[in-house]
Amino acid sequence: MDVLSSQGAAAGYQCVLIAAARAPKFFPMLTYAAGTIRPAKVLVIGAGVAGLQAIATAKRLGAMVEGYDVRPETKEQIESLGAKFVDTGVSATGTGGYARELSEDEKAQQATRLGKAVAACDVLITTAAVPGKKAPQIVDERMVSFMKPGSVIVDMAAEMGGNVYGTQAGKEVRWARPMWWGR
Repeated sequence: MDVLSSQGAAAGYQCVLIAAARAPKFFPMLTYAAGTIRPAKVLVIGAGVAGLQAIATAKRLGAMVEGYDVRPETKEQIESLGAKFVDTGVSATGTGGYARELSEDEKAQQATRLGKAVAACDVLITTAAVPGKKAPQIVDERMVSFMKPGSVIVDMAAEMGGNVYGTQAGKEVRWARPMWWGR
């Protein structure tokens, strides 16, 4: 295995462990005498080596997992790991296996459809990166504000600017709910 792939796999695995340790919900479904606790919902954005490893790890831990990438060829890979593919209708196949930059119209369409999946998840893990460029901001302030209280975000692209609004490299950020959060 090459160095980039091995580090990506290790990082994807570690992102899930970090999220599971901080999430207020258990990843697996738990059944006990008084009822059942539903498993955590995990959304992984970016289906490269790190993202696929994150999907596989979250699934192995028992979470309900969804995955998203702008490259349509990743749908089969995401589903092969037992996750549901989030289809935004945006395709951005680029060269060398990487995604191309989205147009403003594509970003708006992506935000509308992806926002629903982000709001429904308990854990969001982002791994999207473009080599040699600033990481694309995929999750904006409004999407973050519509997440459930206690939701956990692990932004693996933090060192490159982050995929999520408000990400600060090397820091744990806690959000206070804005007044308009109630939808």
